[in-house]
Amino acid sequence: MDPFEADLRRRFFSKIAPGENGCILWTGAKRPKGYGLMSVDGKPHNATHVSWRLKHGDWPEQHLLHRCDNPPCINPEHLFEGTNQDNVDDK
Repeated sequence: MDPFEADLRRRFFSKIAPGENGCILWTGAKRPKGYGLMSVDGKPHNATHVSWRLKHGDWPEQHLLHRCDNPPCINPEHLFEGTNQDNVDDK
């Protein structure tokens, strides 16, 4: 594992806590609606996107939606990719 990846994992996993119903909650900085926020390579990223990248090896190509409808949840098993319309319909 390269040093960047190791540091990203260390920083990411230092800001999580168990939640109810299998959720893994982001305890770091949050956006106004409760979604996690993390700096990666000097740029802000949603914590859900970082979770997706760490699990799948790539950034999501579409919107990330929550099966659990819990904004601070970053459990990659609770996330799925969808279109903008999927996101609107899911709200």
